[in-house]
Amino acid sequence: MATGYQVQMADPVLNSGDSIANTYSTFTSEEVLGAGQWTWSGTTSGTPYTNAQEPGTYHLADDGNVYFVPSYGLADTVTSATAATTPEYSSSDGVVEGSTTADVIDSSFVDSDGDRIDDGYGGGTAGMDDTVLAGGGNDTVSAGSGDDSLSGGTGNDVLSGQAGDDTIEGGEGGDHLSGGQGLDYADYSNSESAVNVNLATGISSGGEAAGDSFAGMDGVLGSAFDDTITGFNQSSTSSSDTFTNDFHGGDGNDYMDGLGGNDTLHGDAGNDTLIGGSGNDVLFGGSGTDSILGGQGNDLIYGDTSEEADLTPTHVHITGSNVGEAATGYSVTAQAIGGGAGSIDYFNGDFGVAGAVTDSDSGVTQQIGYDTATGESEALLVNLDQPVEEISFGVRHLYTNAYSEVGHWAVYNDGTLVAEGDFTEDGAGSGTATISISGHGDFDQLVLTSNMQTDMTDGSDYMVTDVEFTLPVVGPDPHDDYLDGGDGDDTIFGDGGNDTLLGGADNDSLDGRAGNDAITGGSGADTLIGGAGSDTLAGGTGSDSLDGGTGNDTLLVSEGDTAAGGDDIDDFYITDNGETGSASITIDGGEGGTDWDTLDFNGLLDPGSLNITATSSDGTMSGNATLLDGSTVTFMNIENIICFVEGTRISTANGAVPVEELEPGDLVLTRDNGFQPVRWLGKTTVPATGHWAPIRFDAGTLGTSRDLLVSPQHRMLLTGANARILFGSGEVLSAASHLINDHSIHRQPGGMVTYVHLLLDQHEIIFAEDCPTESFFPGDQALEALGGPALYSLFNCMPELRGDPQGFGPTARQCLTRYETMAMMS
Repeated sequence: MATGYQVQMADPVLNSGDSIANTYSTFTSEEVLGAGQWTWSGTTSGTPYTNAQEPGTYHLADDGNVYFVPSYGLADTVTSATAATTPEYSSSDGVVEGSTTADVIDSSFVDSDGDRIDDGYGGGTAGMDDTVLAGGGNDTVSAGSGDDSLSGGTGNDVLSGQAGDDTIEGGEGGDHLSGGQGLDYADYSNSESAVNVNLATGISSGGEAAGDSFAGMDGVLGSAFDDTITGFNQSSTSSSDTFTNDFHGGDGNDYMDGLGGNDTLHGDAGNDTLIGGSGNDVLFGGSGTDSILGGQGNDLIYGDTSEEADLTPTHVHITGSNVGEAATGYSVTAQAIGGGAGSIDYFNGDFGVAGAVTDSDSGVTQQIGYDTATGESEALLVNLDQPVEEISFGVRHLYTNAYSEVGHWAVYNDGTLVAEGDFTEDGAGSGTATISISGHGDFDQLVLTSNMQTDMTDGSDYMVTDVEFTLPVVGPDPHDDYLDGGDGDDTIFGDGGNDTLLGGADNDSLDGRAGNDAITGGSGADTLIGGAGSDTLAGGTGSDSLDGGTGNDTLLVSEGDTAAGGDDIDDFYITDNGETGSASITIDGGEGGTDWDTLDFNGLLDPGSLNITATSSDGTMSGNATLLDGSTVTFMNIENIICFVEGTRISTANGAVPVEELEPGDLVLTRDNGFQPVRWLGKTTVPATGHWAPIRFDAGTLGTSRDLLVSPQHRMLLTGANARILFGSGEVLSAASHLINDHSIHRQPGGMVTYVHLLLDQHEIIFAEDCPTESFFPGDQALEALGGPALYSLFNCMPELRGDPQGFGPTARQCLTRYETMAMMS
């Protein structure tokens, strides 16, 4: 037991000026709060004291009271006493707690810990952000000012957040949630089943929402299940409250409809459906395969992020001031001689490795030094959270000219050496150097060591001044989202996954980002960006800008459009969207990479208007043309196409039939399996020029009964002893362009040509003009050259090819390269 004077606290906080009892009492100390002083008046040993300030100790007793024990002992009499200096202490736990019965919790309610609403001891800078746990019973809570968190617990509660941005959880029972001013949320994140919340009707059901009603609630925090959340059909909950419909779905496959107003909807995890309705909405799909419809208004739509994606790469600059910090993006460690863990050391703002090595330089205790006794070096390791392609670093005290000192760098990726090299000072006598590493691909670790001096007399040593690199952007997990902007000037981002983006009416900006996206502008002057992946872009009506980005893209272009394919293999299709009049079209296939682009006039070219103005050595063409409606097309960097020419007769169960007259289901004669049904037919029309011009086989060549025209890539069946000797089979396939001999097999340019693609259930040898040749084989190159409407048609017929072209099966015969064909024909 201890003896002291009870502090009579005016509020839950121990403060200077609190009154202290005039008589002492015994108590059991539960905690020593700390040293302090008191100011007292009275007598000790017959000596009077007035406002004397003396030290002592403050204790928290087991009865919940605070006591002061003077360091100089108890006084004989005390006429007055107050706390002078005090340690920090509050009896409040910052949570206003109700009882198990019905409570009325407002600013006059004081809980067992002394907490009350708006007592200045809550959260926030003003201490007005209260946390209220009402507990059991049918409670009534009025939270007052501040950004409050209210939980009703069990019972049918009436919970009012009043002023501030409040979060209100009704809990079990039929509760009434009232927000008041500010951005207020109805919180169902702890519900053990899905909720159905309709702020417009004030009716809710399911889980913790069962029986709840609302007034002035602006947002909803959903459960981890499949919620249905509907908002107000207006711009705000009241004339003085500008917030409305801010929904967070949480986990689960949620359905959210903002109705009217400027809504903010977060799908979060799960396969969600988000409808913005009228108003200027901001819609975030979050992870999962989401469907998002912006509706009327100028909407901002993100497919996969729960917040606006920060696509700014992170630049990291490591110096002596932050090298030892635990930082996002990197860590720096040291390695001692022998390979054990070392420590980073510092000198004049630079950094190196702590520890002595066998070396003539006494300063090597802080540098990255080479130990001549063991033939090993200390090492500084820069470990990156993500692979990078470039990094640079600076060093000091590396004297190559005077002492023949040389440093060494190495970069690794997942522990495998990517590249390494030595470095020396930048200028004679400078002792400094800046080294940049790039051009070696990805790496995630930089290791810096020292070499033996080149004159073999001593070890090299140096310190690092800084390291710089840029971490690439890490996007969200990819999912396949459906994003529809509807009316208004919308901005839509697909982010990762194979997304579908629809701009709808007005002037939209659509960016597919990563994944194989399908992007349609709709009406208006739209901007379409495919981003990474093999995308399909259709501008629709209006003067649109189409940019395929990286990957093998398909671009459907119409009046007034400007289209760029970028590198890789792109297909451009001229389309007629029913516009009146005419307008110019500009198309750039792009250069670099594996660029091989196709321009398809799709039957809209004015005959005789095609003008090739330039042809490069690699077959790339530039030129211009006029369409039937008078629109002009200017194109550049265009190259290729595939298959049978219209008019070619195919052997069928009904005799020789022109290929363009065949229909799915018709029986075609095959070399290996008799009559087989046609699965799909497609057409592509192109200028018969350059690499697009068909290959003609004169009658009698390879068994043709009359002249045969096929696309350059179409493969013909070759037979004979040479095939068996060279390739182990008496029958092989070779592309028509590889067989040109300039007398019986030659290229036939001029005008337009329509190629017809004939697909069976598997790759077969069929007969065109009685000549054995191949049916259409949907391999990677064929699909890339196909593109446009024909590609759409094929994928509709065989959707499995979209995700796995190799799933169609093998070719009917071995396919030869150009050089193998030359060897056989020789």
